[in-house]
Amino acid sequence: MTTAMISVILPAYNAERTIEAAVGSILRQTHTQLELLVVDDGSTDATERLLRRFDDDRLSIIEGGGNQGLPTRLNQLLALARGEFVARMDADDVAFPRRFELQLEALERRQLDIIGSAIVVIDDDYRPRGIRRSPTSHEDICASPWAGFYMPHPTWLARTEKLAAVGYRDFWLCEDQELLLRAHRQLRLGNTEEVLLGYREGAPSWRKIRRGRTSFIKGLRANASEIGRPLPLAIAEQYVKLAVDRVALSTGLSERLLAHRRGTPDAAVYAEWASVCKSLGLPANVEPTPLS
Repeated sequence: MTTAMISVILPAYNAERTIEAAVGSILRQTHTQLELLVVDDGSTDATERLLRRFDDDRLSIIEGGGNQGLPTRLNQLLALARGEFVARMDADDVAFPRRFELQLEALERRQLDIIGSAIVVIDDDYRPRGIRRSPTSHEDICASPWAGFYMPHPTWLARTEKLAAVGYRDFWLCEDQELLLRAHRQLRLGNTEEVLLGYREGAPSWRKIRRGRTSFIKGLRANASEIGRPLPLAIAEQYVKLAVDRVALSTGLSERLLAHRRGTPDAAVYAEWASVCKSLGLPANVEPTPLS
């Protein structure tokens, strides 16, 4: 097992319900050579107080500055990272214990710059709702830049120097996609086949969907030379998707569409997820959430 240092960057905002599980899952990694950099982005709840309950020298809590947003905080933490590698983590997700061990081995073996993983989608009560797998090769991930890159952002493990050189820009809800639009020709990307993260996905919101797609269209415009398709056509496709999402929400079909995207339940992964939950003192209900 490699002893390379990993800097884990985790911005948190009003995450009192989930922050302990997220941080606990990082500090329990089988790859122990890490630093966990958490910035409290102006929380008004008990997030900071809960963070200070942890007694682990690998955890650093960065304070101050009010609410500045995710891209700004990610760049701030990237500048502080001391590790050769940097990993993303969200304050409401849960990492599987071997996440960094398996990702680091695969990144080095495949000579990648950023690697993600498959995810188990979870609800607010940590119940699994399905498995979402992504293409594993660079070529497949980058096959349709105008449509986005299937690499869940909280699963990223990257070479610090490469990610910091590109950096994040202020594209709300799609700062990761804009980064990859801008840099996918410079970086080698991949995903692991293994499920390595419990990824929280709440109920769909028209406001969030609309703002996310609008932000992605802004990213397409800013990187028109990199998208591999005429810009008007790429934008038109996004508006079609937005219309489909609107119809799905208004007719009650959104939950079924999401269930389809989450993929088929996997008994082995669900059993492993139950074990992860138990180790963190979380509910270990592995029954998938029924459709509404």
